[in-house]
Amino acid sequence: MTVAVTYEWPPGGATGTTPSDKVSGTIVTDGSAVSISVTHNLNMSAADLTAGLPEVYIEPLTQLPFYSGAPYVINKTANFITFGFQATTFNFRFNIKRPNTIGR
Repeated sequence: MTVAVTYEWPPGGATGTTPSDKVSGTIVTDGSAVSISVTHNLNMSAADLTAGLPEVYIEPLTQLPFYSGAPYVINKTANFITFGFQATTFNFRFNIKRPNTIGR
């Protein structure tokens, strides 16, 4: 089985997104995988990555058993985010944002 990613914004379906200031989508796990890399194409600089950017928000869409860990971020790179999770079947929404601040 596989883990399915569906990009909601910018619209992309199951393929990687075009560059944008925000990427959102859903992930459905298969019960056996424990991680997945998601393409965001924000082209983050090394300085931004060191500062902990981009901002990543995770919203569970199904109830997780109390003994299962929620999804979390394993790694951030210039164009990818790797999410980790326990081998449990569930789905969640992710939002990845480039911060818009004065002086950036």
